[in-house]
Amino acid sequence: MLQDKLGKSDFLDTYDEERRPIGERVAQSSLVNMQSHNMIMDKALGIGRDTSVAENKSAIQALVDESHSCHSQVHADVQRAQSVLDSEFKALGTEIGWFYPTADINNEGRDNFHDGQLDSDGKLNTTEYHPSTIPGHHFPHMWFRKEGHVVVSSRDLLCLDRFVLFTADLTAWSRVEHELIHVVPIDGKKLEDIDGKWGQLSGVEGKGAVLVRPDGIVAWRSKSAEDNNVNRLYAVLAKILRQ
Repeated sequence: MLQDKLGKSDFLDTYDEERRPIGERVAQSSLVNMQSHNMIMDKALGIGRDTSVAENKSAIQALVDESHSCHSQVHADVQRAQSVLDSEFKALGTEIGWFYPTADINNEGRDNFHDGQLDSDGKLNTTEYHPSTIPGHHFPHMWFRKEGHVVVSSRDLLCLDRFVLFTADLTAWSRVEHELIHVVPIDGKKLEDIDGKWGQLSGVEGKGAVLVRPDGIVAWRSKSAEDNNVNRLYAVLAKILRQ
């Protein structure tokens, strides 16, 4: 674990500022979903706790039996109710699209609504997932072919005991490899971008790089490999580790 290497835990102090808002949103969403089942879906189905088992079965039959005289109406009512409950049953944005705004130290997501993960009102898009390497977001899943043979996910290349720097230009970034940073070259030899997702999702140019934390969250990215950006990488790492 990274904490064992550092011999300190100051960098874990961000847990509250990062995780608390996520936890509060999940709790609020769960409460709304629980209430919505009774108020919305049960009403659409025509079932309830105060009606008999036979009546509830009859109501459900209207939905599953296409020949039932009330099928079309019940089906339409359920579809409308389902759209309200998408935050529970169709919640890719809630499950994997959430991110840590405080980790976006350069405000890269401010002008693009975090690559679409926020709506025009600045609220999380709970039903859609928009992969992004803006700092604070989950490093996206991509398929790579390792050394021409084994197919692996980008997520399987992360390390628990150090940061991982993904780049298509090993020459430009190899010098940052050390105990706390492992450099992964997507150079077509050691690692091949099978379907071009790195080029689409990385958000960086050919000589750029994306730094990922042990928890899979993007810590920083550089669109080029200029010397000042390499130095900035070390500055960002020191800030993250509270050193």
